[in-house]
Amino acid sequence: MITGLPRKAADAAEHMTVVAVVPTPRRTRHVLIAVWLAAVLVFGGLTAYSRAVSAPLADPDPAYQRPGFLDVIPAYAAPPLGVNLPVPHARSVVFFTRPQLEQDLLSSVGADASLQSAARMVVVVCGPGAAATSAGSIAVVAQDVTCPAAGLYKMRSPRDGGAPVGYAIVSSSGMVRYSTLDPEVTRLLDEVELMTRGVS
Repeated sequence: MITGLPRKAADAAEHMTVVAVVPTPRRTRHVLIAVWLAAVLVFGGLTAYSRAVSAPLADPDPAYQRPGFLDVIPAYAAPPLGVNLPVPHARSVVFFTRPQLEQDLLSSVGADASLQSAARMVVVVCGPGAAATSAGSIAVVAQDVTCPAAGLYKMRSPRDGGAPVGYAIVSSSGMVRYSTLDPEVTRLLDEVELMTRGVS
């Protein structure tokens, strides 16, 4: 018992838990700050590298690139790209690309049976030397560097001012419900399919 205190107070004092605040040693704080800064630099560097690789083909306003929801702008009738293109009464994905990226896109889309089961595929190739080639079930449309179809489909201009690389999704009722620039579209076809299956 602690003397000099009333019994109840003394008993309470003996059972009190003393919590001491132990200051973080300066060295520990410095290590934590260094680790945090290193993580920021690493992730910042990776982000900067990723943007540098695709920056010329990216949307100048990131808010419009792959927004992830339909009808960012009001739906509108899909302009024709040829006879029965887009295919009437069927969902379609209209890809836009450049000649140097065409084969990679055709190979990736051609190998994706799940995406092809979701919609009809159309590839618009814009640029010097563009040519409509046979690609199985994928319809290929060739246009010059001015890419008039891009304007009709309200595709935004990438940072380098050239033809767009991305896609538009057309509903079975013939309305454009989604369009975006996407320089990495060949790696993100699962996202294309997800958005496509979201339209009727």
